[in-house]
Amino acid sequence: MPDYFGRAVHVVGEQCFNTLQDNKLDDFKELFPYYFMGSLSEHYVLQKTTQDWQVERKLLALSGPVIDLCHLSGYALFFAEFHQNQQLWIECKTIWDNYLEQNGKEILNVLAALIAYETNLYAITDRGLLRTQWEMAIKNLLTDVTQP
Repeated sequence: MPDYFGRAVHVVGEQCFNTLQDNKLDDFKELFPYYFMGSLSEHYVLQKTTQDWQVERKLLALSGPVIDLCHLSGYALFFAEFHQNQQLWIECKTIWDNYLEQNGKEILNVLAALIAYETNLYAITDRGLLRTQWEMAIKNLLTDVTQP
């Protein structure tokens, strides 16, 4: 069965990146909260749908949405500096701070474990392709800025 929810989260993530890249604060403010909650919700949905999977495959699936969210959040900081528009980062950080305040700091251990697992992989996942596209866009942007 197609994963419509996962696809919707993916599309919103792409749009969030585009708003950051284009320095569109109002659009980012509108989209990022949905992406944030969508990514975390997708993680919890995957917990249920992957119960019978092998541990390695399950962890890989569970880490994907969280890793995407962390990457996009880091790009919010990058673009805030790049565009000299600190509100991009403030919007992202405020959502993270509120989430961590409501859900306790112990969630950081879960996030850290998922990030550590993904970091130690020697493979590119389907979700990794999105992150690779984001990374390539950043490299192209920096190349354009540094080229005479």
